[in-house]
Amino acid sequence: MGYQEAVAEAAGALQRGEDANWELARLTHENTNTQEDRSRITMEKWCADVALASGRNFARETGRKYAKVHREHGTKVPRLSWTEAWYETVPRDTHPKVAERGAKYTAEKGDPEAAAGAVRIALNRPEVADIVIADTDTNRNVTHARHRHDEEATAVGEAKDPERRDARHNTEQRDVVYRLVKFRNWLFNTTGSVQEWVWTPELITEFEDALDGVDGALNAFRIAPNIDKELADLLKGEQ
Repeated sequence: MGYQEAVAEAAGALQRGEDANWELARLTHENTNTQEDRSRITMEKWCADVALASGRNFARETGRKYAKVHREHGTKVPRLSWTEAWYETVPRDTHPKVAERGAKYTAEKGDPEAAAGAVRIALNRPEVADIVIADTDTNRNVTHARHRHDEEATAVGEAKDPERRDARHNTEQRDVVYRLVKFRNWLFNTTGSVQEWVWTPELITEFEDALDGVDGALNAFRIAPNIDKELADLLKGEQ
């Protein structure tokens, strides 16, 4: 078969498919009950009989959609193509499972802006927000995102205003030194000299919290080197 012959045969198949769909829609509409006429047969029986006679699946919901397409577009002149009429009458996301798959795809693989928009819309529903807020992983992810956003906003602002950056670093440095001194004083008032320390679970927790604060400040802000001396004094047991 040559190319032009193949094109002609494909065009015929397309037209037959178009005509067949419209014919099926017309017959389904004309032979099943409507709100105005209940003297016909039920959609369930019609679809079952058509499926049995054809050996093909023809679900009741599909039959309803075919009949609806005919009612809304079947007698119009000029008439839309079958595909155009179908999607104008039966939106792609009408079926709950189709809508669910579409929403999942948007959330997992869609454009970030589109996914964020879907999330914002979903969170406007209180029952959805309640489910989301109860999820530990989601809370953690939101907290991390907020932290990243705050860090980026701070970095942008400080890049334009070095004095603001220096002031923040100085404040952070004083805060860390204060925490170290406070912990050191508490430690010696509670347990005596370094040789007398008893590493109870409570003391370990306090010590870890103090070191976490210092480590976080050092990593985030690269503050003044005298923090090292404060740490050394603490570990040596010097007042």
